[in-house]
Amino acid sequence: MSWLIPDEGKKKDDEKGKDTMSQRFFTACLLILGGAIALKIAIEFLAQIWGWLALGAVAVVVIWILIRVAKSRQDRW
Repeated sequence: MSWLIPDEGKKKDDEKGKDTMSQRFFTACLLILGGAIALKIAIEFLAQIWGWLALGAVAVVVIWILIRVAKSRQDRW
């Protein structure tokens, strides 16, 4: 473990950095494919529950308006 002898970890990093361009391209394609599949699944899931989400948002807004109206009537003076 001298400064003249390279560390074992550096050898592994050097070997890891020697990926060919085709390997990088293949990895990028797999990542893009995985992202597209995940996005498709997320959109399908959201399509199933978007009505309930919209109903919940409307309910929250109505409750907030009712609370504001009640506070304004209570705090007239």
